[in-house]
Amino acid sequence: MSDMTQLDMGQIPIVIHFGDMTLDFGVGTIPLMFLRFYQYVEGLNGESLRDAEAMLLVHVLALRADHDFELRLENIPAVTSIDRLRKFIAKFRRMGLVFTSRVYYSRSEMEEWFGAGNAPTTPRLKAQRWDLSSLFFTLSLIGRSWLERQQAAIAEWKTGGERGPKPIYKFPDNYTQRVELPFNVAQRIINREYFPTPPDYILNLAKCICSSVPGQNDPVI
Repeated sequence: MSDMTQLDMGQIPIVIHFGDMTLDFGVGTIPLMFLRFYQYVEGLNGESLRDAEAMLLVHVLALRADHDFELRLENIPAVTSIDRLRKFIAKFRRMGLVFTSRVYYSRSEMEEWFGAGNAPTTPRLKAQRWDLSSLFFTLSLIGRSWLERQQAAIAEWKTGGERGPKPIYKFPDNYTQRVELPFNVAQRIINREYFPTPPDYILNLAKCICSSVPGQNDPVI
């Protein structure tokens, strides 16, 4: 066995311990695919995610199901200012990672809130929906590529007599995967279902995707 005292700190396995109060506050679920591969995502505008920007998405993913926590941008427990968080979201949109749409209260909800006959005639905004489909579609492509290379690395390790620790494949430093839009997202883009409207280079890409698929004018279900 290797002398662990001689290993670089980056090579030593990490084990975690936390107190009981941690469980009292709940444990959020974050797709491991995001944590493992977000650094390799290249936006449709050529930008990449920095760790601080990715942390906003970690907060959103982890806190989205907390019924004791109303997920609003102003409630995100971050040191980063609201103005900077807004800039992060604008970057997500430019990259093609996040598309947002407005959700309004239904008429029945309005009447329940204001009383029958007193509901305003103008719609009231209920929430902002974040569509992360293109982000996770792109991450799945990265994950598939990684899995193929990981399996090859393990096969080589076994062929060599399983000497040393089991290998974990790491992409080259210059590896990236450009964002790819799923078809249903592309269709919603050309149908103008997102607000704000994505920039022209994303709109043009969405048109190309939909024009290459039969029945592109069919409604999204």
